[in-house]
Amino acid sequence: MQSSEIIAIVLSVSAVLLLWELLRRMRLKGSAEHESEYSGSARDPDGLMTADEQALEELDGLLREHGTNMDE
Repeated sequence: MQSSEIIAIVLSVSAVLLLWELLRRMRLKGSAEHESEYSGSARDPDGLMTADEQALEELDGLLREHGTNMDE
Protein backbone atom coordinates (compact mmCIF):
# COMPACT_ATOMS: atom_id res chain seq x y z
CA MET A 1 0.00 0.00 0.00
CA GLN A 2 1.12 3.50 -0.72
CA SER A 3 1.30 6.13 1.97
CA SER A 4 -1.58 8.10 0.43
CA GLU A 5 -3.85 5.06 0.74
CA ILE A 6 -2.88 4.57 4.39
CA ILE A 7 -3.54 8.25 5.12
CA ALA A 8 -6.95 8.03 3.41
CA ILE A 9 -7.88 5.00 5.50
CA VAL A 10 -6.77 6.65 8.73
CA LEU A 11 -8.71 9.83 7.91
CA SER A 12 -11.81 7.84 7.01
CA VAL A 13 -11.69 5.88 10.25
CA SER A 14 -11.19 9.05 12.30
CA ALA A 15 -14.13 10.73 10.51
CA VAL A 16 -16.38 7.77 11.30
CA LEU A 17 -15.31 7.80 14.95
CA LEU A 18 -15.90 11.54 15.24
CA LEU A 19 -19.37 11.24 13.71
CA TRP A 20 -20.20 8.36 16.03
CA GLU A 21 -19.09 10.39 19.06
CA LEU A 22 -21.08 13.41 17.90
CA LEU A 23 -24.23 11.37 17.46
CA ARG A 24 -23.72 9.69 20.83
CA ARG A 25 -23.37 13.04 22.58
CA MET A 26 -26.46 14.42 20.85
CA ARG A 27 -28.42 11.37 21.97
CA LEU A 28 -27.19 11.67 25.56
CA LYS A 29 -27.88 15.40 25.67
CA GLY A 30 -31.47 14.87 24.55
CA SER A 31 -32.18 12.17 27.11
CA ALA A 32 -30.43 13.72 30.11
CA GLU A 33 -32.09 17.04 30.79
CA HIS A 34 -30.24 18.41 33.78
CA GLU A 35 -30.77 21.80 35.36
CA SER A 36 -28.01 24.34 35.02
CA GLU A 37 -27.00 26.28 38.12
CA TYR A 38 -26.55 29.43 36.04
CA SER A 39 -29.72 31.52 35.94
CA GLY A 40 -28.34 34.61 34.18
CA SER A 41 -29.52 37.02 36.85
CA ALA A 42 -27.38 39.11 39.17
CA ARG A 43 -27.06 38.02 42.79
CA ASP A 44 -27.64 41.56 44.03
CA PRO A 45 -29.26 43.62 41.24
CA ASP A 46 -29.85 46.60 43.55
CA GLY A 47 -26.11 46.71 44.29
CA LEU A 48 -25.43 47.33 40.62
CA MET A 49 -27.42 50.56 40.72
CA THR A 50 -25.08 52.31 43.18
CA ALA A 51 -21.50 53.18 42.33
CA ASP A 52 -18.86 53.05 45.04
CA GLU A 53 -15.80 55.29 45.20
CA GLN A 54 -13.49 52.71 43.64
CA ALA A 55 -15.81 52.25 40.65
CA LEU A 56 -15.97 56.01 40.08
CA GLU A 57 -12.17 56.28 40.24
CA GLU A 58 -11.79 53.46 37.71
CA LEU A 59 -14.33 55.13 35.42
CA ASP A 60 -12.48 58.44 35.69
CA GLY A 61 -9.19 56.71 34.83
CA LEU A 62 -10.73 55.02 31.79
CA LEU A 63 -12.18 58.29 30.57
CA ARG A 64 -8.82 60.03 30.99
CA GLU A 65 -7.03 57.19 29.22
CA HIS A 66 -9.27 57.46 26.17
CA GLY A 67 -9.07 61.25 25.94
CA THR A 68 -12.58 62.09 27.11
CA ASN A 69 -12.95 65.12 29.33
CA MET A 70 -15.67 64.91 31.98
CA ASP A 71 -16.02 68.71 32.13
CA GLU A 72 -17.42 68.92 28.60
